[in-house]
Amino acid sequence: TRNSNGAQLTVNSQSVEVAANAALQAPEIILAATDSVKVDNGASISAAGSLSRADSLLEISDAGSSSTDGALLRVSSAAQASVQRNSAGLAKQTGSLTIDSGAQLAGSGSILLDATKSGSLLGGVQMTKGQLTLRAGLITLGGSANVNNGFQLSDATLNQLHADSLNLSSYSTVNIAGALNLQLKDLTIDSAGIYGYAGAGQTASISAANITLQNSGIATAGSSASGQGLLNLQAGSITLGAGQYGLSGFSQVNLNAQSALIDSGAGAITADSNISIITP
Repeated sequence: TRNSNGAQLTVNSQSVEVAANAALQAPEIILAATDSVKVDNGASISAAGSLSRADSLLEISDAGSSSTDGALLRVSSAAQASVQRNSAGLAKQTGSLTIDSGAQLAGSGSILLDATKSGSLLGGVQMTKGQLTLRAGLITLGGSANVNNGFQLSDATLNQLHADSLNLSSYSTVNIAGALNLQLKDLTIDSAGIYGYAGAGQTASISAANITLQNSGIATAGSSASGQGLLNLQAGSITLGAGQYGLSGFSQVNLNAQSALIDSGAGAITADSNISIITP
């Protein structure tokens, strides 16, 4: 159903699977399930054409259950939408999203992948522009894959994306498991914080035109992280957004804002290491 705020989705399906070599195309495609959404090898989902109305908010409820766990895939010709799941029903016990190797997602407007438990992005994402959001119970950058817990994303996966903006949104934290060297456009990390698990001497470097750090939703962090690596964030502008945000598991954090460091005034960042801030 639709209202003035957006669309309310009542999810009935336990699982949704796009079979191998199937091709789906429409101005907007939304697949949602209480347990799993899977796009098989050789399948493609693409957005083409225009929409008479585009919803900016998707409110999720599960039919016959108080749980809001689940998985959702949205490929659209329109701008990005946000997903709202009631925190009281968010147990992160179900909700897996799998894009198999050889599968393809394509759209010039926006692509949204949301999974409350686990996600696997092995296939291709074709975007010459637009907005890409990856949302999961946990997002891990680098390190060895653990598909039973959140999205695991490598340097190669992220650096080949051509979206105008990338939003990494976690219901908990965004973890860095090893050395990284990311070169992105506009990056938003929306989570309870960035937690490091890299060893001493390992460096995670993230460069982008603009970087925003925020906790806009219901993300919560666990205990402090055990890493000893170095975190470098470099961008034309770095924005410190709203919400409680933590930086843990790093021997040193460097923020290099080449044009501007913008403080929203509505957030609080805590860190268990020294932070070096470079501004013009």
